[in-house]
Amino acid sequence: MKINIKIWVIPFDYSGLTLKRVQYLNQREREKAKKFFHKIDQNNYQLSHIYLREILTQHSPTLPPKRWEFKFNSYGKPYIANRGYQHIYFNISHTKTHFAMIIGDRECGIDIEEEGSIEIDQNILDLVLTSREQMMIREKNISFYTMWTLKEAHIKAIGRGLSISLHDIEFLSIEEGCEFEIGRYCYKTQEIESGLYLSWAI
Repeated sequence: MKINIKIWVIPFDYSGLTLKRVQYLNQREREKAKKFFHKIDQNNYQLSHIYLREILTQHSPTLPPKRWEFKFNSYGKPYIANRGYQHIYFNISHTKTHFAMIIGDRECGIDIEEEGSIEIDQNILDLVLTSREQMMIREKNISFYTMWTLKEAHIKAIGRGLSISLHDIEFLSIEEGCEFEIGRYCYKTQEIESGLYLSWAI
């Protein structure tokens, strides 16, 4: 399967949260940022959308960061609304320390997670993984976060939110760091640094 993607992973740099860059954000983004209770979450949201706009301009320099416009499907997945740029597909994710983004030429999804961000018990395992997947990660010593980010990336690529069961897709043959295909989608997962897991789907 021929794919055309670009991936970015950027550590958050709060010194870059300048007035000039915050002005890239539209009214919806500014209002949403204000709704976060914790300042770090507000800052991470703002930086994520600043990075998003700057990367889109890096990808297509004819539009400055402030001029990117977005629309959303009924499940909340964002798309580019600017005429002449709607062939660009993207998705973003972030942890408390890092931002991740994918750009592709078709529907795509990305997820990044830090080890320890989820309290893993049997209820979570049963919610996220099929019984065969649970057996596989025990036998092959695969991290739960590898599976979680793959499932999240898959759901985000489809763009229908949690209306899709996490059991609708099974990952039973994974080679970390290598691309693999299931059906019409291509996937990749890797631990990009100790305890930081990234997966994408397109």
